[in-house]
Amino acid sequence: MEIEEAGQQFYRMLADRLDDGKLKKIFSIMANQETGHYKTYEKLHEQQPDMPDAPRTDTDPFDYKKHELLEDRIFNRLDVVRKTSKINTLGDALVFMIDIEMDVVDYFENARKLVNLQGQALMEKIINEEKTHVKQLVDLRQQYKAAVLR
Repeated sequence: MEIEEAGQQFYRMLADRLDDGKLKKIFSIMANQETGHYKTYEKLHEQQPDMPDAPRTDTDPFDYKKHELLEDRIFNRLDVVRKTSKINTLGDALVFMIDIEMDVVDYFENARKLVNLQGQALMEKIINEEKTHVKQLVDLRQQYKAAVLR
């Protein structure tokens, strides 16, 4: 949920820093999608029973090490993006977000193994939207990499 909230804040910040109406609309839509993802994960969290920590095994389909690594990478990159004033072009911002969104896809594909079948179907829908974000961001970077942020 924190990942989705951070993504929503970042896309809103981009929309606010751009003069191009088309780009503002794209990033506003992406921010709204992240808000929708947050609400979905909130519902999933409420539906999941509290489970004690299970012993970790080498045959466990959930990869705890990968989960922790991706979580660290995602939040470290988001902190850099939020705290730096060096992101002056849309291209710079998009490079960060492409990497983050790709890690988010991996993170959620791994985390999907922890929820029930209904939750897995919902997560698959969100994972596909995140993949769409990656494609959109790559396409935008090709077209607008020199666009200046205000």
